[in-house]
Amino acid sequence: MLYFIKSLKEEFLRIFKDPKYILIVVLIPTLVSLALCYMYLPGVVKGVNTAIVDMDNTSLSRKIIWYFENNETFKVNYYLNDDKNLEGLIKAGKVDVVVFIPEGLEKDVKNQKSPKVLLVVNGTNMSVSSICIEKSAEILMTVNAEITVSYLEAKGVPPDKAKNFALGLPFEKRIWYNPTRNYGKFLMPGAIASLFQISIVLGAATSVNGSKYSVFSKEMSFLNRLSFIMGKIIFHGLIGAFFLNMTYFLSMKYFFLGRIEVLKNVAILSLPFALTISAIGVFSSLILREQIASTEIAMFLVLPTLIYCGYTWPTLSMPPLLAKIARLIPLYYFADPAKSIMMTGASLKTYFYNFNALLIYFCAIFTCICIVLIFCKRNRKAVIEQCLKEN
Repeated sequence: MLYFIKSLKEEFLRIFKDPKYILIVVLIPTLVSLALCYMYLPGVVKGVNTAIVDMDNTSLSRKIIWYFENNETFKVNYYLNDDKNLEGLIKAGKVDVVVFIPEGLEKDVKNQKSPKVLLVVNGTNMSVSSICIEKSAEILMTVNAEITVSYLEAKGVPPDKAKNFALGLPFEKRIWYNPTRNYGKFLMPGAIASLFQISIVLGAATSVNGSKYSVFSKEMSFLNRLSFIMGKIIFHGLIGAFFLNMTYFLSMKYFFLGRIEVLKNVAILSLPFALTISAIGVFSSLILREQIASTEIAMFLVLPTLIYCGYTWPTLSMPPLLAKIARLIPLYYFADPAKSIMMTGASLKTYFYNFNALLIYFCAIFTCICIVLIFCKRNRKAVIEQCLKEN
């Protein structure tokens, strides 16, 4: 118990002795997370630079142009009479969408032919291209419906029946929990968790190698070693969980990331997650001699996990082997459930499996730490002397 208190005291004093610790472990992930939440505050893509090539110059083509001009997704910057410079505009980044209205469009419509309006979208940004294709399709469906209604009315069909016929089979869609498809609400819960797991593992990975106490010294018994290591794990896990949930609270309150009333469920799930990440950092610090090396290995293990864990790309679309590997990542059991709890208000019982999985993960890492403490010995003299000189 004495070494457990010494361990906690050492890490607590480290906060005041090393300002970089507060900067790297607390302030940077919090401020970066809130800045990203502010960046995604609009939620949807708006004002995409658009060029329109009107080769028809008729009332129908002007109607299509009007719809694009009055849709908030598009910002029409260029009105062209030919398609000679289109590729140059896209490559230069001046436009991301080109609407090409062919010559004879209105004439072909009146002759009951099948004219086509060409939409060219810059596919290098999937967030922009997907929303532009969808909004363009909505505009052209509206124009098509108006053309059909006008044609039927000219044939003597009553307006109400003409409208019903033009609409065809109605398709009603309802998007629950994120009806505006706010990209920030989708991305930020996982991104914030990913940022804080980096800060947790960074602090934990430097805690053992940077300590003035040697856990491998003969004077320290196994139980004392274990108590000392538990102090490191618990300190960094609790500090990380606290600031993670504080950031979630601020993002919910000021950037509408989710429901504040369910934050307690996220907080409970974050405890085994933060302790597991802290244990991974301490484990890397135990098995590697150099402080820099242990930090690099720990960072390498957690940096790409937001992509690998199935958060941004679903595991059901991954190759089977990678989908199984994704289930070995702690973030897999926290990021997506945290997002779902924040957006849907689901109870923690729904994700009881994830809570247990994180506890099992923590126990597995802690078992590995115990094995290292029992069987491994290494020279920590250089590290101890360096710490004593600094103090």
